Amino acid sequence: MMKIQNLSKSFKNKRKVLDSLHMTIDRGNLVHLKGPNGSGKTTFLKIISGILLPDSGSIFLDEVNLINLKQKKGIISLVSNNPRSFFMRLSAKQNLEFFGSMGSLRKKELSERIEELSDAFSSNDLMDLSLNKLSSGQMQKINIMRGYLLSPDVILFDEAFDSLDVDNKNKLLDYTKKYVHIKDSIVIICSHSEFKEGTVDKVINF
Repeated sequence: MMKIQNLSKSFKNKRKVLDSLHMTIDRGNLVHLKGPNGSGKTTFLKIISGILLPDSGSIFLDEVNLINLKQKKGIISLVSNNPRSFFMRLSAKQNLEFFGSMGSLRKKELSERIEELSDAFSSNDLMDLSLNKLSSGQMQKINIMRGYLLSPDVILFDEAFDSLDVDNKNKLLDYTKKYVHIKDSIVIICSHSEFKEGTVDKVINF
């Protein structure tokens, strides 16, 4: 379970983006985080991932306080709609191998994981192409695959699905639903899109 208590965040202009936020999210839940621009959704995800620190409050995953946790790799993954830190001249597979090697996966496990994800996301034909030859939608698929690579307990998608076509979005949602329940993880999708009834387990309005 993720338990958020008294979470607040303000910026230099003194505008309070998050004000004493309280919520709980059970493991095994796919969550849709929705709300207007400027409502604090991205700030909330960045605090969970450790990119930002809150002014006050706590976020516990089971018994672990994520605010104080220095090493979140393999535990939390944040995927945005703007792929960054890739090596554009390397192939998609080489990029995934590099980022996977930064985790705890052994070479054989990593190879099997990349094969599993490329099958699930119908991306086998992209694996040997350099990233500078991919379309924005194809690159976003690789970006999302990177988010799953280390099988984290929590995955945060910040409008990461919004740039995909309907077919790819549905494939990724199907995989995400299976992942959540098999892994007993928490996946939060921040999106302006609406999902069909039964797609998500919980909706959080900001």
